[in-house]
Amino acid sequence: MKYKGVFWDIDDTLYDASAPWDVDVGTERELMLGKRKLEVLTEDQLSCFKPYKGLSELMQDIPREKQGIISNGGHQLQIDKLKLLEVYEYLNPELIFTSYGEIEKILKDSEHPLFKEAIKYLDNKEELFFNLRGYTGKPNSYMFERALEKIKVGEKCSSVEDYVMIGDDWKDIEGAQKVGMDNILISRDEKHLHNPWTNKIITPNQIVERGNIDELRKLLFN
Repeated sequence: MKYKGVFWDIDDTLYDASAPWDVDVGTERELMLGKRKLEVLTEDQLSCFKPYKGLSELMQDIPREKQGIISNGGHQLQIDKLKLLEVYEYLNPELIFTSYGEIEKILKDSEHPLFKEAIKYLDNKEELFFNLRGYTGKPNSYMFERALEKIKVGEKCSSVEDYVMIGDDWKDIEGAQKVGMDNILISRDEKHLHNPWTNKIITPNQIVERGNIDELRKLLFN
């Protein structure tokens, strides 16, 4: 394999997250916070959780200990999605990073520089997660830095360019570029991405059409 490690986004990267995976904002927040389970959704909504054709075989060919997730979702929600997609077994659980999962870690570490900020919201878990997501979530470099620290343990002479982030959104690409990781955009038609917060144009290192697993395999293995 070309890389020493691979990190994936989930929605619209591993599967087509368009309709019928449509839920209202309130339901989305409840799922993120663990107040509801995916199983309570309709059969139509759950029917979209099918990986792109050939993806499972590709993930199976990547060493499990060097394959992870970087996601802005709720931690248990994203784990449940990975299990529904039947790809969880191909991932190293220690390399699954979610913005909400990182907040949970902060709350358990009184020495963490963000701990004092986190405990301000202890009486309101919803406010806690949605306020601190700005610190931990993509395109912030926070999860990418944690992911690299974890995956590089025991590695000799490796550099950040030896690892790749695969995602469909500007936040995936900009976050990876902030730490120097290689990156692959899973694209509909885009060649460039736009950060609406800063009006910055983001150009991914490599682009693959959504669902084109054969081309993605070439980029990872050739």
